[in-house]
Amino acid sequence: MRVGIKVQNVPLYGLRFQPTPIKDNLNFKAMGCGNEVLINLENCDNFGTSELIGGLLELSRRDKNREHDWTTHPISERCLKKLKKVQP
Repeated sequence: MRVGIKVQNVPLYGLRFQPTPIKDNLNFKAMGCGNEVLINLENCDNFGTSELIGGLLELSRRDKNREHDWTTHPISERCLKKLKKVQP
């Protein structure tokens, strides 16, 4: 017995028209440790203003004994420079 197969060349609707994500923010509070926050802050060029502020605030909250100076850390310094450029 032979079964016929119909073939249609139709563009896939789901692959072409992807909706824009509405809430695509990183939640720094849910991250396990400060190193994870720093690793994500390395990609600060793709962050919005609220994400940068949230990440830097979370770094300062996790350092309760004030062991680190976050203004001189290379990653946080780069984030602060970007914030100063965006918000004068």
